[in-house]
Amino acid sequence: MTNVWFRAVAILLLGSLFACSTPAPVASEPRTDRLAVLEHRFNHPDSDSDKIRVAIELILSGVADPAYREFIHDEAEKALASEEDAAAEWNRQHGFSQKQTHERPSVAQTVSYAGPRNAIASKSAYVAVPYGVAVPVQPVREPDPTNLLPIVAVSMTATAGDPTASNQLRRAVCGSNGLLAAEGALGLARMKERDAIPEIIDAARRFKQPLAFARALIYYNDAKADAEAKSLLNDPALYEEMRQTARDRKYDPYHRQ
Repeated sequence: MTNVWFRAVAILLLGSLFACSTPAPVASEPRTDRLAVLEHRFNHPDSDSDKIRVAIELILSGVADPAYREFIHDEAEKALASEEDAAAEWNRQHGFSQKQTHERPSVAQTVSYAGPRNAIASKSAYVAVPYGVAVPVQPVREPDPTNLLPIVAVSMTATAGDPTASNQLRRAVCGSNGLLAAEGALGLARMKERDAIPEIIDAARRFKQPLAFARALIYYNDAKADAEAKSLLNDPALYEEMRQTARDRKYDPYHRQ
C-alpha cells in the first residue's frame, strides 16, 4: 500500500507541475494566433485528455466561451460517475448497502452509494454539506489515476461561488479514490469553500494521508483550517515550511508566476 501511495503522490505532484506550466489568467486576452491554434486543437483534439488540457489553457487565457468550462464539467461528471460506479461495485462485493440521497436544490445532482469510512467501519458514514444534503462517504479503495485529469481541470478553473464546481469537488473529496480526493481538496481550498473543511479533515483520516490534505487546509489561510493542518501533520517545522510555501503562492495551490 505504501508503494501505491508513493506513486499516487508522484502523480498528484505531476498535476501540480502541469498547473504551474499554464499561463497566468488574465481578464481578457486579445485574439491572437496562439488562441486560434488552441481553439482549433479544442475542436480537433488528439484525445480527450488533450482536449481537457486545451480547455484549461483557453479558460486561463480569459476566453469567455462557456463551451470550454461546460466541457470540463461534463468530463468531470463522467469521471465522478465512473468512480461512484466503482464504489458501488466495491459495496456490492463487500456486502454494504447502497443508499440514495435527495437532490440538492441548487445543483440537480443526485449522489448515491454509501460505504464505510474504512473496511471495518460503520455501514452508513455521511458528512454534512450545504443545502442540508447528506453526501455518503464512499469506501477507501486503491488509488487510481484514470479519472484524475478532469478533477484537476475543475480545480484549476473553478471560480469562487461556482455551485457546479463545488458539487463536483466535494464529491471527489467524499469519494473512495484518494488521488481525486486530494485534488478536490486543493480545488476547494482555491475556491475558499470553508464549509468543506470538515470533509477535507475527514478525508485525511479516512485515507490516512495527512500530508496531502493538510496541504489543502493550509491554502485556506483560515485559523480553523491551520489548526487542523498542524494537528494532522504533528510536525511544527514541516507545518511552517508548508505555510511559507502557501504564502509565497498567495494561498493559491495553482498559482502561476
